Amino acid sequence: MAEPDKMAEKPVIENLFRYRVTIPYREPTFALHRGGLSPEKVYLAVYNVTAENKKEASERALDLFKKDARNSSVSWLRVPQIKRIKVEQLKSDDEEFLR
Repeated sequence: MAEPDKMAEKPVIENLFRYRVTIPYREPTFALHRGGLSPEKVYLAVYNVTAENKKEASERALDLFKKDARNSSVSWLRVPQIKRIKVEQLKSDDEEFLR
C-alpha cells in the first residue's frame, strides 16, 4: 500500500494565526449629531481575527469594521475616519486567543 502524500495530510489551519487588530477612528458626524463633542475624539474598535499574516488580518478586521459601521442603527450618516491600525499576533496562552 502506498504511503499517502504528507502534504495532503497537513491541516489548512496550520498556516493560520490569531491576531488582535485595533482600529482607532474618529467620528465627526457623531460629534455634529450630539453637539458639544470634540470631532477629534478617538474611539477604538478591536477585532480578534484568524489570518495567514498581519496584512490579511488587517484587511479582515477592516472588512468587519466597515460592516459594523454599515449595520449600525444610528440616525445619522456614519463617516468614520480611520487612524493608524495596530495588528498584534496573539500567542496561544493569551486569554483572547480563543475568542
